Amino acid sequence: PRFVMALLAFTSAQNLDACQRDMAYKITNVFEWSSTDLSFDLCAYQDDTHGITSGFPGFTTRDGDALDLIQNYTDSYPNNALAQFIPALKAVLNTDSITGLDNYCNVWKNISDNEASFRQAQIDYVSINYYQPSQDQAHQIGFTLPLGLAQFYDCMIMQGPGTDQFSFNGIVQWTMDNFGSPGNDPDIQTKWLSNFITRRRWVFQNANEGWEDDVYRLDSYNWMISQGETGMIGNTIQMLDNSGDPETITCSTQ
Repeated sequence: PRFVMALLAFTSAQNLDACQRDMAYKITNVFEWSSTDLSFDLCAYQDDTHGITSGFPGFTTRDGDALDLIQNYTDSYPNNALAQFIPALKAVLNTDSITGLDNYCNVWKNISDNEASFRQAQIDYVSINYYQPSQDQAHQIGFTLPLGLAQFYDCMIMQGPGTDQFSFNGIVQWTMDNFGSPGNDPDIQTKWLSNFITRRRWVFQNANEGWEDDVYRLDSYNWMISQGETGMIGNTIQMLDNSGDPETITCSTQ
């Protein structure tokens, strides 16, 4: 019955609804922080070549989105406590260095816990720079499978935009080149999603970005496909956590 409901929902779904989007964010948060609640305040040096990782999507000091977020926030809130780190963040851009970032994580946690405006800034940044571009790409190629849209978001968060073979757009293009468009049939779209995930697995193993140990993200999505979760029906979804155990994600947006 759940599979039948998923097919019915698929026929009319063009965008993730608010509940599905909330669950997509939480799925990725589990991959990033092993928590089903959005981890606005978490911050750590993970020794993965990306410097310090922070916030629910995993903003990094190496890749520049942490700097971009803080600069944007400082434009609206000039006296925020993270503004002091902007020069150091500029200096470590594109490196794994954390020079000048002593106490950065303590300040990040404090401002995330105590300023709702900074939590909202994280949500807004993710929406503008990761979520919506991934959905725009899906719509451009006619990909409407809800779980696939969640996977597109997760891929954009991790692999980022761009045109090289290791980027989100590169993975989409490779899948299109080798398997054609996703089509309109849900079964064909599910197979297309599986091929996209397979290519992403190749990227994890070959990009030299420290992603080799993160294949649990892909294993979880493949498991969700096998469990008939492609339609993301209702206010819960079953996934595999980072240890391979079933985990329930519950929508908190009604």
